Amino acid sequence: SSTSSRDVDFVATTALGVTITTTITLDIDMPADPNEMDELITSMEDTIEETVETTLEPGDSVTSVTVVAIDGEALRRMLQSRHLQESTEFDIEIELEIVANCTEIDCEDLDLDDIGDDVADEVVVEFGNGGLENAFERSGNPILIDVANNKGVKGVKNPTAITAKANGSSGTSLDGNSTSLDGETSLDSEASFDISTSPDTEDV
Repeated sequence: SSTSSRDVDFVATTALGVTITTTITLDIDMPADPNEMDELITSMEDTIEETVETTLEPGDSVTSVTVVAIDGEALRRMLQSRHLQESTEFDIEIELEIVANCTEIDCEDLDLDDIGDDVADEVVVEFGNGGLENAFERSGNPILIDVANNKGVKGVKNPTAITAKANGSSGTSLDGNSTSLDGETSLDSEASFDISTSPDTEDV
């Protein structure tokens, strides 16, 4: 009897860590009660994560969403400020941690900034197309539901992304050679929207 062997091409993937920082402008009534504020921030982070998940490719994932500042003030310091009750429009700075996968061949053909740029653009466009308000409406949090009902998502601006190869990520491409991506790069995404136009935003 005779035997035959067949080579099976193996396409490896590389995991890339994409950190996106952006600012969402909301028309929102901030609560004075610290417990209600904690619940609001948690609901906001969970809702943003849900919205971002819908923009990702299969196999990609959101690892964290963090509200880091309100109107330029660190969150902890801002929670003690009377400004929360003196205004209804706030710039909410958020940081997203995303794992994006690409095949080794695609990674060789694309710069890291191209990959991060694509992820950031998809996120910002989804926010601007009503995705965030729709998620707020389903959040179960009365303050976020009120934002959704009153079209309170006013804009997203200043999106930036930093993309780097995840630790220990490597693989074998179709030609059998080991490939790698080193270093990191930062970029300013071109996608942004602002319902109430301001100088530092670009309508989409």
